[in-house]
Amino acid sequence: MSASSENPPVSPNDFRRSWRTVTIAGSLGTVWGTICLGGAPRTKFLTELHATPYHFGLIAAFSSLSLVFQLFSGVLSSHIKARKPLWMALTIIHRLLFLGVLAAPVLFVRSETIRIWWIIAVLLFHDSLMNFASPLWTSWMADLVPRESMSRHWATRQRFTNHVFIAASVGVAVAFAGFEKQHAAVLGFTILGVVGVIVGVIDILLFKTVPDVPSEGDSENGVIRTLVQPLRDPDFRRYTFFLGYWGFSVMASAPFMPLYQMEFLKMSAFTVQLILAANVVGVVLTSRFWGLLCDTYGQRPVILVCVVGKAFIPLAMLLAPRDQSISIPLLSVAMFFDGTMGSGMGLAIQSYLFKFAPRRNRTMYIGSNNFFQGIAIGAAPFIAGDVIEVLNRLHPLEFGIYTFNGYHAIFAASFVMRLSSWLFALTLREPQSVPFRTVFAHVRTTNPFRVVRTVYRLHQSTDEGERLGACRTLGEIGTPLAIGDLIGALRDPCREVRHAAADALGSIGMGEASEPLARALVDDSLGIQSPAARALGRIGDFNSLKALLANLQNLDPETLSDTIDSLARIGDSAAILPLICLFDEMKDQSLRRKIASALGRLSQTDSVEEVMAALGVGRHDHYPSPGIR
Repeated sequence: MSASSENPPVSPNDFRRSWRTVTIAGSLGTVWGTICLGGAPRTKFLTELHATPYHFGLIAAFSSLSLVFQLFSGVLSSHIKARKPLWMALTIIHRLLFLGVLAAPVLFVRSETIRIWWIIAVLLFHDSLMNFASPLWTSWMADLVPRESMSRHWATRQRFTNHVFIAASVGVAVAFAGFEKQHAAVLGFTILGVVGVIVGVIDILLFKTVPDVPSEGDSENGVIRTLVQPLRDPDFRRYTFFLGYWGFSVMASAPFMPLYQMEFLKMSAFTVQLILAANVVGVVLTSRFWGLLCDTYGQRPVILVCVVGKAFIPLAMLLAPRDQSISIPLLSVAMFFDGTMGSGMGLAIQSYLFKFAPRRNRTMYIGSNNFFQGIAIGAAPFIAGDVIEVLNRLHPLEFGIYTFNGYHAIFAASFVMRLSSWLFALTLREPQSVPFRTVFAHVRTTNPFRVVRTVYRLHQSTDEGERLGACRTLGEIGTPLAIGDLIGALRDPCREVRHAAADALGSIGMGEASEPLARALVDDSLGIQSPAARALGRIGDFNSLKALLANLQNLDPETLSDTIDSLARIGDSAAILPLICLFDEMKDQSLRRKIASALGRLSQTDSVEEVMAALGVGRHDHYPSPGIR
């Protein structure tokens, strides 16, 4: 996929203010989603209304198939500039539609069949509106967030919203538990659902203050060419095929896990909700780590790790016995681990698409990807629900403390498919990504979570002292994980921070910093030419040597002195002739001695006086002797 164009100019202050609003709104949306879209109370509500695994599979399948509306959204976005008003209107209607689900027990008292099909129909309409609106919001946010630190901004938002999710999950579990004990689960979910809808609408209204970045449509191509453009991109096809297979393997088991825990393992909705919260704790604790890894090393190595790690949650479900003293701790630990992997997977696959989809047709790329993925993940629960019902009618297999039925067959199949999706992840192309071996070597050499805390302090703090301390700490740690943010800090508003960032990059000594340090070497406005020269000398690669030699004639005395020392430190004989020429032109005696000292180190001559003599100092001949040449 072609690289995205740069984001439109949005001042850092405006972006920080807007992203704060987006994050707060996201936390309210999390409360709405916790109550209305997922979690044990909704599952209990539907089972109390006599929904079967077939109905759960159908709901999940229709929800996925409604992703076709993302294609319509992509086409429409190519003809409009303002995305925000349309998205806000569609999403508010979508949130209010959930009231139709909550009203079903009252509207259809006598007919269970009509009632459950009414709920399925309302949810289909509800999800269709959501999917029509979703690419508008996603592409809008992708245009708003700075590209070079995209994953970290999303990780910060993810971390905050998941803190809220943990609190909301516990609150919902406690509130619902009272109704469940009184056998009033339907009433309890109805009350919670109304609260969720109100919070969900407030979430959307907050976006009124977020700037609507104009969309760069692709209306010149027409509807058909707009639709097929993503499919003509071979890298996009690989990405979509991988996500389709991965989504199928996940959705074959994920919709049935809460149902399995309540029906087969006989756990209460309260327990299931708390186990789900363990998943989010894993997300909260690792979001920043994965965000930093994505921005530093690329998305592909993160996907390769997380796609394997995410395979083990259906295996844990498969191995969980009916003895709750074993199954509850087992599933809690498994959910926590799954959350750590899910955090990285979510950030990586989202950032991969955002960074490489062209801005001009980004909404279509997003809609197309979600639609084709939706076909796969829509078929999975529909098929799995049928398989579970058929196998559950058969006599279960007994092995000691284990009893295996249709649920277990689906969990086993999901485990195998999730593991095999790693082979498709290997086909993803990301030219700028770093091999996994390198990432692992960098991460294991230091405490990554200490680095993450320090990097985010440098990245987000408005206090100059904190940023300065962060640069110095990262220089002491010497980890390549910090390179991206230290490079950004070379243009920090505070000169001391810029100075410390250059010193830290020199301490780390990675060639990726050579080019930005070379630019700092010739930029008088930054005021860090000497630290940049010293840092280039410590890195010592070809690009550092080239930058130092290219600027011998254009530097102030202090920077020139550090540049000469750095050339001597690098020790490449290519610097000998330029230094001899500089010596001939130089009038400053202290700098001439420094040049002579550097030439001595380069030519392995111990005495500065001997070098000076060889250069002809004190003679009438202006040219140095052939021995130094």
